[in-house]
Amino acid sequence: MMIIMEVFIDTAAGTIRADIIKTNGAYDNSTWLSGTQIAFSGWSCNTPIHTIEKENTKTMLYQAIGLNPGNTRIEEEFVNKTKDFYINIKGKYEDEFSGYSNELDMRVYIDAEIYDHYSVAFFDGIMVVKLFEIKNEKPNINRI
Repeated sequence: MMIIMEVFIDTAAGTIRADIIKTNGAYDNSTWLSGTQIAFSGWSCNTPIHTIEKENTKTMLYQAIGLNPGNTRIEEEFVNKTKDFYINIKGKYEDEFSGYSNELDMRVYIDAEIYDHYSVAFFDGIMVVKLFEIKNEKPNINRI
């Protein structure tokens, strides 16, 4: 059976609407109501939408609409046995008017042998996590 649907996602209203456009004739229309709206509670974006590695930094961009330093908690976690370092970022935003909500609950691994510090900033609905590499000194190798 072939069904072609058109799906509309309205993040402001918090709904997903699906309309049936075309079928191959074997479709029973009584099992689905065209134009059905399904409510959702926002996106949980715990993976970067974009990663940039340039010069001595790694920049990861996350969708963070509504989130800011006031409603986001950032904690550091160090595992002594394995020398692993993590940034735990948790935040939640809910708009009472539209019903839109956004939540972050993520754990970013930092390789302590490559990176020595980080920064977290929020700009227009995007959370920017920057990891800064350890600056290695140029070895003193002389030509004979």
